[in-house]
Amino acid sequence: MIHEIGFLNQGKPIVCKQMKKMKHLTIIATMLLLFISCALKEKGTLKYSELQEWGLSAGVKDVKALYFKSFRKNGENLIPIDNEQWDRMTITYYNKQGMMDSLKVYNTKNSPPLIFIYVTEGEIIKTYMVSNSDTILYSKKYWKSKLNYIVDILNDNRVETKELCYLDDKFRMKEIKREIYNLEDNSIEFSTSEKIYFNVNNQLDSIRGFSEGKMNDLTLNVDAEFDRSKNPIKSSKKIGQMEPYLIEREFTYY
Repeated sequence: MIHEIGFLNQGKPIVCKQMKKMKHLTIIATMLLLFISCALKEKGTLKYSELQEWGLSAGVKDVKALYFKSFRKNGENLIPIDNEQWDRMTITYYNKQGMMDSLKVYNTKNSPPLIFIYVTEGEIIKTYMVSNSDTILYSKKYWKSKLNYIVDILNDNRVETKELCYLDDKFRMKEIKREIYNLEDNSIEFSTSEKIYFNVNNQLDSIRGFSEGKMNDLTLNVDAEFDRSKNPIKSSKKIGQMEPYLIEREFTYY
């Protein structure tokens, strides 16, 4: 397109009405092509979703995850000692925009789950944690900028914990700063933070924990197997000096 415009501007001034008309049409066509190009670029721009925060591919409907403390290694493969003896199970549900609808957490097979319900009200996302039909936690999430949002965890309508979440330019979680408040005088009792790292394959690599500015626990994550959408279906995770555990996931897609 640049070459064509340059060619039209070479040589003597064009005085022919037909040539003027051709030049006019060429400029219009060029502007139209530029507009289409910009529109396509805008359409291809990454849009935020909560799936992207942890490097997951789009189109996920729900994720079932089983956590095992007892597993064995068979070559490079990690296998639970007993598939029925998981220590925790979570089922996370997403809408078509990649935002969480709800989360169920099971600690045993027979006990009722903790249920997190996410409700969008304007620009604020509210979360209700329900146990045995009683709401025991309430929080709200609101944006400060394109790559920074805050989650207030409330107790009797007062902020008990404030989480400041920072994303990178791919909308992956980069850092979480957490402030825990004294409800009596609204002062900060102490603070913690986590810095999150991804590898070159967009996979969660590690999380470094800090307390009062000093580094403490390091969480190491290794994704071992993936499905066709390149989402991790098997991972090992180790927190600090604790024994590692195994996570097996099952993804359902829209």
